[in-house]
Amino acid sequence: MRRSTDGGQTWELRGSAEASVSPVALDPTDPDTLYGDTGGTSKSTDGGRTWQPISALYGAVAVDPTDPRIIFLAGWSGDLREFGIYKSTDAGGSWQKVANYFPAGNIVMNPDDLRTVYSGAVIGIAKSTDAGETWTRHRRCLNTMNVYLAPIAPSDSNILYATGPGGVSKSTDAGEHWSERLAGVVLAVDPTDSDTVYGPGYEKGQDRLMRSTDAGETWDTIFPDGLGPMAIDPGNSDILYMAIRTDLSTSDVYKTTDAGLTWSATPTANLAFFAIDPQDGRYIYAGSFLAGIYRSIDGGRSWNPAGLSGQWVFSVTIDEENPNIVYAMADGIYKSEDRGGSWVRISTYAPRKLVIDPRTRTTMYAGSVNQGVYKSVDGGRTWEPRNLGLPVTRINSISIARDTGRLYLATEGASIWFSDDQAETWQ
Repeated sequence: MRRSTDGGQTWELRGSAEASVSPVALDPTDPDTLYGDTGGTSKSTDGGRTWQPISALYGAVAVDPTDPRIIFLAGWSGDLREFGIYKSTDAGGSWQKVANYFPAGNIVMNPDDLRTVYSGAVIGIAKSTDAGETWTRHRRCLNTMNVYLAPIAPSDSNILYATGPGGVSKSTDAGEHWSERLAGVVLAVDPTDSDTVYGPGYEKGQDRLMRSTDAGETWDTIFPDGLGPMAIDPGNSDILYMAIRTDLSTSDVYKTTDAGLTWSATPTANLAFFAIDPQDGRYIYAGSFLAGIYRSIDGGRSWNPAGLSGQWVFSVTIDEENPNIVYAMADGIYKSEDRGGSWVRISTYAPRKLVIDPRTRTTMYAGSVNQGVYKSVDGGRTWEPRNLGLPVTRINSISIARDTGRLYLATEGASIWFSDDQAETWQ
């Protein structure tokens, strides 16, 4: 972490350059008292030089501007059952869970009425009007993954802005109603035609999947009934898969074989992503919330559990040279050598994304939510941080160029970073 005492003209390193502290909340009455996410929630009373853990949970923190003893934490510890909003009334000495099962993004407080608190969530936002004692969900705000709220302007506390993978939405009535998206993003690119891209749409309160064949100049709706994690078959770009959540535990997996003209649905668990075998598109892996890995061996017509039951699986990486080898990111790194038939935990390090260097298969790179970038040279068994030049920020995605080995990072705030020296430095 770095601190400036002259309005941002100069910055001083506080603590280790390799340590990751994100995000940071300040005590409004004492600038040396900070709260941050260090892989658990920690507190500093010396301006960030040293940190002491105050909770095993990690996530966004908000401090009451009039009473710094009151702190809200949108956190979890890797167990989906602990996901929620927590409140402390003694500056982090103890915590009470005040919102059960609200996967939360960040927390903002109404500057005109501190009893009104908002939290970004996995789907929509959560709102409390009684200082966090009870909460209600508002799903129509950017009905996509990971919604974050901008700080509320004191000039009009009824105006809220929310951002997520689908763009930006605005409310003028304290979160009761939300505008259609003010901006959009690309979800996927056709592997055979870079002008064909897929992105989110929104109309009359309903998310939808859109496609552009002219690099985003014009868009057409190809799926009008929702939006969710999607993937394109690398061997046949007319084949797409998308998971639409039906409730907290189940999804419908939709498949098209004609580039979106027609779709068929198969009910399954609540899936968070897809990974398609690059050599045999019949094999598809999907991660789920608290239900482990699901696998299809018939091109998505049927799905069956494939291990890691009870775990939240964040992503799957398939070895392109040997697709029998599959890695799953959960409460550690799991490896399968039989296309998901069995799994062995090879590391307690728990990244969100992993890529394999195509030139040296035992060299891997991984991105974490709270710890930046790590590198392994022994097939994922041991890891070392590689964050020189990177800001303290959330890693959303990591990829590697097959021909040059250049690494790319997509970080929170839509920033792109790259490294040409095996993650030793970043630009």
